[in-house]
Amino acid sequence: MNPCILITSHLNNGRKREVCNELLSFLKQFKLPIIHLGNYTIPENLQSQTDYTIFMEENPKIDRTINVWRSLPGNIGLGPNLKGWTIVPDHGAAHTLSHLRGFLFASSLGYDYVYTINYDVKITKLDMLEMIEQSKNYKPTCFIDKHVANPKEGMSMNLFSIATNEYIETCQNHLPYYLENNLPSNDFYPEKFTRWMWDNANLTNKAFTDLKFDHTESNFTTKGSYGECLPYFYKNQVILFFTEKQNSIPAIKVNDNLISVKSLSDQFYVIENIEGEHFIKNNYGEFELRFNNTQDFRNNNYIA
Repeated sequence: MNPCILITSHLNNGRKREVCNELLSFLKQFKLPIIHLGNYTIPENLQSQTDYTIFMEENPKIDRTINVWRSLPGNIGLGPNLKGWTIVPDHGAAHTLSHLRGFLFASSLGYDYVYTINYDVKITKLDMLEMIEQSKNYKPTCFIDKHVANPKEGMSMNLFSIATNEYIETCQNHLPYYLENNLPSNDFYPEKFTRWMWDNANLTNKAFTDLKFDHTESNFTTKGSYGECLPYFYKNQVILFFTEKQNSIPAIKVNDNLISVKSLSDQFYVIENIEGEHFIKNNYGEFELRFNNTQDFRNNNYIA
C-alpha cells in the first residue's frame, strides 16, 4: 500500500484554524503524507505542517436545507424535553466534491489508499491505529456518525478510508445527483447520501465499523474563539448555547451597544430579542460577528 491522509477544511475564522492545527499536530505521529484541501484560504503555519496544500475555488451551493437539532438540558429553566432546531444550507455536495478533488490529486501522486479526515474531527491514537489496521489489504473503513438520527441509513462523511480509485469511481457516478439536486428522496442529508453512495459502490469489502469518534465542533453552525455558539429564538428572547463552558458572562454588542446578558448556566445565556447583527467578544478582546437577528434567523433557529 501507498497511503496518505486527506484533510478537508473551510477555515474562515480563528477557532476553526486552532482546531485544524490541533488535528495536524496529532497526525504527525503517524508519519503519513498529508494533503490539505480547503475551499477557504489555508494559513502558512498550517501549510507548513502538510506535504501538499490545495486551495479549491469551487464551493457549489444547491437549493436544499437540513434540519439540525440537539436536546437541551431540563435544568436551565426553559422546560423539559425541548430541542434547539437550526435550519441550515446543505453543504454536503460541496464537501463531497472536495473529497473527489482531493482523491484525484492523491491518485495523480500515486497514493492508492486515502484516510479522509475533516479538520474538526477528534479521534484518539488508539482508534486511528485501529483504523489503519482495518485498512490493510485495501479494505474500506467507514463510521456511523453519532449525529445521524438513524445510523442504519447514514454514515459519516467526516472520517473514512478507502482505496483511491474505488472512491473516485463511486463518487463520479453518484455526485452529479447531489450537485443537480436530483436525489432519490427529499430526506437525503449528507450522511444518508454518503451511505447510499457507498452501498452502491463496487468496494473490496464494505467494512462498516462503530469505532468511536467525536467532533470538536459541530459542522453546522458558526464557530469562533469562544467555541461554537448556537443562537435560538424562544418566547421573544434569544437563547445562546456555547459548546465550551464560559469563565464569565460573554460581552455582546448589537448596533454598537453592549446589551444585557442573563446567565442560565455556564453554557446557556439569554438576551433580549433585538434586530440586527450580534457581535460577541472573543478571547483576544475583539468583537466577532456571530449572527444577524432577522425574521429569517428566527424562522430558522428556534426551540420547540
